[in-house]
Amino acid sequence: MLKHVVVTLALIATPALADDLVINQTGFTAVHVNEDVTVTIKIGPEYSVTARAITGDLSHLDVNRYDGWLVFSRDARWFIFPNWRQDRFEVTITTPVLNEIKVFDGSGATVSGVTGSALRAEAASGGALVLLDTDVAALTLVVNDGGSLAASGSCGQLTIAGAGGLIDASALACATAVIPPQSEVMSMIPDKVRIVDAHPGPSGD
Repeated sequence: MLKHVVVTLALIATPALADDLVINQTGFTAVHVNEDVTVTIKIGPEYSVTARAITGDLSHLDVNRYDGWLVFSRDARWFIFPNWRQDRFEVTITTPVLNEIKVFDGSGATVSGVTGSALRAEAASGGALVLLDTDVAALTLVVNDGGSLAASGSCGQLTIAGAGGLIDASALACATAVIPPQSEVMSMIPDKVRIVDAHPGPSGD
């Protein structure tokens, strides 16, 4: 769960592109995307975050920082019928590191080139997430409430979890996979991946 201490960020416009906005944020290691926001993330040497309005008013894009999380959503304050609005936002992020990504409430994200020790990716409530060219030691994929997640690349151990959603891991090359017994997820994984016991019994030591 995210902490409820919110620092609203100033969005600073630059003349680089007429309708683009630069968001001056560095040091985050996780991204959370909510309703009506589509995010493209790639791994690179420096931090860069830009946003634009596909439709609607870019001033209604809400950007917040929770410790290491950078969180994007549509600002629904002061509107009686926020679902009738036509605000749709597109965010492009370059970051040196990404440890976790969450995509909720019908939003979408494409993440390319994550490497390192671990990545946790979650799609829920109709969110759609695509991971490309992933190369991590431990990869955790979670879907809930109609979320969808597709991943390609490689990992040492894959963990699949959640309740109500679809995970397509057929393009992943992983040594082992853990699927907890309580998981209620439709998942596709390669036949070559070895399924290991999520809850091994006592060792007797």
